[in-house]
Amino acid sequence: MRADCESLRKQCGQVSQWNTVVINNLSKEVATIQYKPFGGDQSYRAVITRTQRKDKQIDILSETAYDYYGIITSDKIKNEQQVIGFYNQRGDAENSNRYMLNDFNLHHLPFPDMCTNTVFMYLMAMCATLFEWIKQVLITNKARAIAITMLVKAVCFHYIMVAATYITHARKKNLKVFAPVIAYCQLQV
Repeated sequence: MRADCESLRKQCGQVSQWNTVVINNLSKEVATIQYKPFGGDQSYRAVITRTQRKDKQIDILSETAYDYYGIITSDKIKNEQQVIGFYNQRGDAENSNRYMLNDFNLHHLPFPDMCTNTVFMYLMAMCATLFEWIKQVLITNKARAIAITMLVKAVCFHYIMVAATYITHARKKNLKVFAPVIAYCQLQV
């Protein structure tokens, strides 16, 4: 569990030995302390990371100019980098589930039985993979205003749902696109 409370921050400010590790291509300082939450008798291992504050302001509780983030665990075998990596993987899995629930409508399963809902979920997982590939193609082709972090709704509003109408001018039908013409010049008929 991710931890941030007053007693833990006070304890973090008193730690003198910090190790530097690389996590997700970022250099972080880590340390391990023994922590007894809620004034109890049982002691847990807390893996603490710290990053220096940009404004260099000193925190009242820790009396240092660092932000501290802790992970409380009962695992005493893994080193700090392995504990942080395991916790980050768990967070990535939860974010992936939230992405599928929100962007691919897994909140509201359309069928009354689980067998057909399972097929629907597999289909939506394939759609999510296809969508990520389309984003990669758009970024590789230098499509304007597309980022790898964009959700389905934003990409749809940028490139799929475009207001347009056919107008007749000089006995010809022309497609009038209500968007920057540069991005949609291939749509002109």
